Amino acid sequence: MSDSTPRLPASVAIVMPAYNEEASVEQAVRESLRILRQTASDYEVIVVDDASTDGTAAIVSALAIEDDHVRLLEAGRNIGANAAALLGMRAARCDVSFFIASDLQIHPDQLLSCLPLLDVADYVCTWRRPRSDPWHRRWMARVYNVVVRLIVGLPAHDVDSGILVRKEVIAAVASQLRCSSDFLPVELLARAMSHGYRVREVTIVHRPRSAGKPGSIVPLSVLRTLGDLARSLPALRRLRRDRPATR
Repeated sequence: MSDSTPRLPASVAIVMPAYNEEASVEQAVRESLRILRQTASDYEVIVVDDASTDGTAAIVSALAIEDDHVRLLEAGRNIGANAAALLGMRAARCDVSFFIASDLQIHPDQLLSCLPLLDVADYVCTWRRPRSDPWHRRWMARVYNVVVRLIVGLPAHDVDSGILVRKEVIAAVASQLRCSSDFLPVELLARAMSHGYRVREVTIVHRPRSAGKPGSIVPLSVLRTLGDLARSLPALRRLRRDRPATR
């Protein structure tokens, strides 16, 4: 699937899902634009509003009028951060997309740590180390990631973190995805690897949340994720068994 010739991107998109992030989304967009102006000649910032009930969409809409590098997509209903991110990455016109949340815990400047890996990767996973979240979130994430690494055989230590991914990867695997829960990043990475795309991981800085409120861990969401894990396991194990070698 991949040759050894470096393919640095001509254009870069930062894709951010947002749910009730009126306290941080303007700064997140402006910081993204600042970083992209330094990085690429062609760029865009895509904010996917995940049915916010506050002023998030209105703020991004005003920013899009101010700067045509900003795009607002509206999910229409609450679909979750990962599904919203996928919606944005599928809509992106740029060579690569950098998916981060709009709460600035992963600052857009972490793109600069990921871009050099595109010499050897089509899909760059990020590892928040250390992770600046409450202890219960860190504990749950650690258990989840260990289970995923053991069962599915993925190289990522932090599968729910941001990613930098080539447009061709999303085009190849998006129609094959069956999960819509928080398990979606696992399936996305597993299917990308099954196509022979090169995967690398880089540690990034993770900041404490400075504005807004983190999403709560809803039991129904946890059950949906576990359900997707159970339903997807046979297919993901087949993908692991038949996975082609990559460089």
